[in-house]
Parts: sequence; structure tokens; C-alpha cells
Amino acid sequence: MKRLPTIYTLSLNPCLDKSIIIKQILFDDINRINRFQEDPGGKGINVSRVLSFLGGSTLTLGFSGGATGKRIEELLSKKKVPFSFIKINEETRLILNIFEDKTKRTIRLNEKGPKVGKEEIEELASDIFSLPYQKNDYFVCSGSLTPGVPPSIYQKIIKRLKKRGVRTVLDSDNEPFRLGVKSAPFLIKPNLWELSRLSKKNVRTIPEIITFSKNLLEKGIKIVLTSLGKKGAILVAKKETLLATPPQIRVKSTIGSGDAFLAGFLFSLTKGRDLQDALRFGVALGTATALQPGTAICQKKDIYKILRRVKTKELI
Repeated sequence: MKRLPTIYTLSLNPCLDKSIIIKQILFDDINRINRFQEDPGGKGINVSRVLSFLGGSTLTLGFSGGATGKRIEELLSKKKVPFSFIKINEETRLILNIFEDKTKRTIRLNEKGPKVGKEEIEELASDIFSLPYQKNDYFVCSGSLTPGVPPSIYQKIIKRLKKRGVRTVLDSDNEPFRLGVKSAPFLIKPNLWELSRLSKKNVRTIPEIITFSKNLLEKGIKIVLTSLGKKGAILVAKKETLLATPPQIRVKSTIGSGDAFLAGFLFSLTKGRDLQDALRFGVALGTATALQPGTAICQKKDIYKILRRVKTKELI
């Protein structure tokens, strides 16, 4: 019996997100912590966290090293998020997020990430290409690369998985994104800054987004999803050009909102929803995630309240 599509995700530079929430940052003084939380992080991991929360079929892949990597695995297991990590010699990185409640501003302190060797990369590649894919499964390549990983890795993964009928998804930046686009993934999800760097122009207006997105479709990409932050998102496909706008909310944290948006969109597609419904659901999840503090993911009570207020319209 054929199963529903599985959404595989890849994080090549995962992290342990530690979030501190304080009333006000005081320099040269003691800062009292109001709340502390830790979550497994990395764009692919975030997508799989949301998919598991929704009841979707997912598996997240990547590297895991040292005590930090072990802690990420413990947190994923606790939330019943399936994972398959390659053990590496160096320690998985930490990210420290400091949220100032008074101003709603955030300071993010990111470690660079562990250096991985050629054998560790080859072991991960072997793991990726040995998975039991079915036609129309999804594979999400997302996020930055840890030191030692060549920038062409997403490009090569996309090229090989496309031959097996997998719908590849790319959400990255700079050289890994530029090279990955050359392999024409099924879907790409840039934000405005990433789209601008890809086009080497300052892409800001809706007509500019649409024009450049249509140029990308001509290269074989099926869907371009451009995140506009609090203004929503634009979808450009062969027969549809859509804008989805969320309601205004009081943002607590934007960390992981883009990943929740992508998770919601893909989850809807696996359920047979059309592009408009998938876009609405994705925007609702991204917005609901922004209501949560730190690196927490969206809650169902918020998702469906927001979903009723997401507006969509055909642009062309």
C-alpha cells in the first residue's frame, strides 16, 4: 500500500538553541533571567519539528557531535521527531539568543560550527542516498554549511534525488543557494534579501519579485515561495501568482517563522491541498510561530485563529 509522502529534511550546521528572556539588558551590571529554554535548532530540524507536531511523516538528517549533539538528540526524542544523524568528532555548535522584553529586540550569538571531514561527509551522503524514497517524497536542503562542507553539496544532492522522483526543496543563501538553484529544485524559499543576493539586484517591489521568480521558473524550478516577513508571502508557479497576507500580531520572536511557513506549505501539499490553500496554511504557521517566545514552535490554537484571517489574492 502506497504511503503518504514523507518530508525529509537536512541540516548541515545544526545547533542547540539556548534562549534567555530578560526584562532589560543592563551593561556592567547583573542581568536577571526571567525565562530560559533550549530547543534543537537548524532550519531543517525546525521544519521537521513543526511537521511532527502536525502529525506529518518526516525524518531529519545531519551531523551530531559531542555533548551538544547528544542534547539535541534527547530533545528531538522527547518531542518524537525522527532523526538520523552522522556522528562527528567535533562538537555541534551552540546559539545563544537573548530577548529583551522591554524593547522586543534580540541578540543572537552564533558559534561558527564544527569542522567536518571528508569521510564524515561521505557517510552522510551514503545515508541520504540509501533512503527508501517513493515518488513525490520531499527532500528539504536548508540552512548554512558547517566548515569543511563544499558549497556545491546542495546542488549535487538535488541533482541526484530528482532522478529518483523526489521533490527537492532549497532554502539557503549565498553560494550554496546560488549553486543549488542551478540544479532546478522543485521549490525554493528565499526571503527578500536572499532573492536579492541571488539576482544581484535590490529586489523589493512585488513586480520585481514576480519578474525574477518567473525567470527562475524558466530554468526548471516549479515553485518560488518568497517570504515577506510580517507582510506575508508571494508564490509564483506556472499557472498561479499569489499573495498571502497575515493579520497583524504582537511578535514575540521571529526565529523559526520561515521554517514553520515552509513546513506548513509542504504539509498541505502532502495532504493534496492546492497551492492557494497551502500558501494560506504556511503563512498561518509562520505567523503563529512569531507569537511564541524564543525558539518555541507554533501552537494549534493560534494556527487556526490566524488561518481564518489570512487573505490571499491572485496578482496576475
